[in-house]
Amino acid sequence: MPRVLRNWWISGHVDGRKTPFTAGPRSGDGGFDLSIRQNHNGTSLEVLRVHGRAHGENPDDLTLSVTDCVTGNEIHRFVTQKK
Repeated sequence: MPRVLRNWWISGHVDGRKTPFTAGPRSGDGGFDLSIRQNHNGTSLEVLRVHGRAHGENPDDLTLSVTDCVTGNEIHRFVTQKK
């Protein structure tokens, strides 16, 4: 975890990598997009998309949403205040 509290902090581990990957937006209004793809009959299929956005209806809102790319449906939304 970084010393400065960021809007989001992403960390993950992938088999075969020696080090985990970690990241977070640097600015207070920064967000992120994450796409997860899977092999499907020899083609790459996007199955999940995760978005982190600062400033929803309220200027202090942080909104995290997860979308099922196969159906196009948002399957989860989580809103917090960054103050």
